[in-house]
Amino acid sequence: MSGQPLRLEQLVFVSGRLLSPSRYAFVTHYLPALNDQVYITVVVQYQSGKWERLAKLAWRAVDIEQDPNHPEDLWVLGRDGQISNITSTHTDDTLLEPQRPLGPMRGLKRVGGELFAFGMKRDVFRLSGRGQWRRFDSGMLFDVSSDLDADALIKKRLADVGGINAIDGFSANELYAVGTKGEMWQGDVATGWRKLDSPTNIMLTGASVCGQEIIVCGLNGTLVLGRGPTWRLVSYEGVQNLDFADVAFREEETYLADGQSLRSLVDGALTTVELVQGVVVPSSQLSAAHSLILSVAGQEVFVSERPAVWHSLVS
Repeated sequence: MSGQPLRLEQLVFVSGRLLSPSRYAFVTHYLPALNDQVYITVVVQYQSGKWERLAKLAWRAVDIEQDPNHPEDLWVLGRDGQISNITSTHTDDTLLEPQRPLGPMRGLKRVGGELFAFGMKRDVFRLSGRGQWRRFDSGMLFDVSSDLDADALIKKRLADVGGINAIDGFSANELYAVGTKGEMWQGDVATGWRKLDSPTNIMLTGASVCGQEIIVCGLNGTLVLGRGPTWRLVSYEGVQNLDFADVAFREEETYLADGQSLRSLVDGALTTVELVQGVVVPSSQLSAAHSLILSVAGQEVFVSERPAVWHSLVS
């Protein structure tokens, strides 16, 4: 890892994770390279009030997550299936599946001591105990055992195109995945995935454990709540047509990022969260852990230790 000084104004923050109460890790893109339409990823961490650069990657990263077995280590996912393991001594780059192109990949999620990578075409991978990534898409695969003729089979396959935008769950034996056209799946590392009846056909973008249920957000103000086979649309007061990008839950408060702002949903009312008093601050990606909420968007990074109190990490 490198302790080089950082110029935060040259970084565009993409995704962050709350690793501990005092340590947060981020994927960023190097702004001068972006201006030349080139992606260079800079992995950074904020620990006990200080910023540090951890690694530089020559590809477009989309998410970061903590290793479930080695809390000091990190995994970074690339849009096109790249995967990097960052430890205290080295950075190892590889591909989730070297045999064929992937992407766009969407994210990483740690659930119940397991780590998953996921993206379009229902590409889902699980980290094995040996540090290797293996496909975890049993049940999601297109069924070609039908007696349909070739043309009908092609039409069926085209209609079945989908992708996973978010995963969360209560354990490795009760996972939930959501994605395009409102698709929803329940998964178990022992048995694979089975499709759920969804109450919507609108793109679903984020998911978070919410008490004893899972809350799911999507485009056009879509919110879905449920568990197991039972899911329902959530109605609320406030702006109705926001394109939600991510969702996180803390105590009795649900936070929703729509790219342009951060909102909270409390007692059925959706309201704007003032990260800075009197100013609407963008929010695109959220992380919840250790009783904290982290909000990330572009060059805005805020953390909250308790409701209505937010601190900027980059100002």
